[in-house]
Amino acid sequence: MKIDKIVEYCDRNIKRYASKRVCRDCNHCTKCPRNCGKCLDQVHLSRDVGERQDYDCQYMVQYYVCRYMYAYATEIEDGLSVIENEIMKLQHIHMLSIGSGPSPDLYALWKFKKDNNYSKPISYIGFEHNEYWEDINEKTTDIFSESNIRIQYFYEDAIETFKTKNLAKTNILVLQYVLSHVVYNGREDEIEEFFNDLIENVILSMEDRAFIIIKDINHYLARDRFELLEKMIENRRKNIQVHKYYYPYNGIKDGQRDGMAHESCDLDWDYEIDNEFVDYYSVRTMCRSAQHIIEVF
Repeated sequence: MKIDKIVEYCDRNIKRYASKRVCRDCNHCTKCPRNCGKCLDQVHLSRDVGERQDYDCQYMVQYYVCRYMYAYATEIEDGLSVIENEIMKLQHIHMLSIGSGPSPDLYALWKFKKDNNYSKPISYIGFEHNEYWEDINEKTTDIFSESNIRIQYFYEDAIETFKTKNLAKTNILVLQYVLSHVVYNGREDEIEEFFNDLIENVILSMEDRAFIIIKDINHYLARDRFELLEKMIENRRKNIQVHKYYYPYNGIKDGQRDGMAHESCDLDWDYEIDNEFVDYYSVRTMCRSAQHIIEVF
């Protein structure tokens, strides 16, 4: 499986350069915590003074891949399965990924292609503001070199880029964990303008039958923005049909049950990972996101 190759690549680098000791050339703002998972937790859980504020280390992003890649790719695969019949009717797939990171959506798309024998042309464009993902993206491009999927990456701030950049003929737009990241980075006030620019320069130029897959943390900070985008699209006189999904994991609150429950929270991948790997990286072994799959026509 291609996804195993990128995880194995990151695992090897972590074990070689940042395994249970001070990382080589650690760039932590105070001192190396001696475990990249601790840096990752600082970004996700606290962001206190003297802690990391973003994914700004090559080892931490590789650790991120080992911890989250299988779960996040599965979430996208589940989103694609909701609209599987419609996707199979497309004469080509042009996927635009905003906040592409390590491209779990690309790996999910490849699995969709493989499982459904989709033989028509596919292209993938990833926009990512963080250049620390570049090495992983280059490895991904190499892994896909014989797949007949055309892949491009742009390291730009999407909020700024789509004020002026027009991308026509996209038919699958993916926003993955973008909105929560924007909020946590103090740019909440820019979201509505970003949506307006995205509608003007991408969504209104999408093909006649197109899809938007949004997935993010299952929290009102993200879910409320899903609905804002949907209302703004409708205000531009585009027809939409929205499929809302959540994962019914143990401990989910009533307010998080927005839409229909996926049948399972389990990871749906043909892979085997041992318990030592799971324990070492605290691997996310179930899906937990909120998803809106929007059909635009």
